[in-house]
Amino acid sequence: MPADSQLVCVEVSPSSRPLHTFAHPERAVYLLGAEDDGLPAEVLEIHPVIEVPSDWPLNVATAGSVVLYDRLVKQLGQERLGSVPTEWWTD
Repeated sequence: MPADSQLVCVEVSPSSRPLHTFAHPERAVYLLGAEDDGLPAEVLEIHPVIEVPSDWPLNVATAGSVVLYDRLVKQLGQERLGSVPTEWWTD
């Protein structure tokens, strides 16, 4: 992993939080669970876990695209507006 980066798990699990409430770290590596088995429990226990809320299952490529788009939109919002209200994406 790159120096000073944080591992963020993308997985549907009891410990996950919805993507729209997540403030992305400045430097992150996103680890997506496999479509059939997901990520190991020991990984989910020690890293932040987010999920893309959806009424239907998403494949891994789609979930990853949505997470990266969410990150981009939040970063652009901060840059263009100076400071986007944090209630838009945090609890």
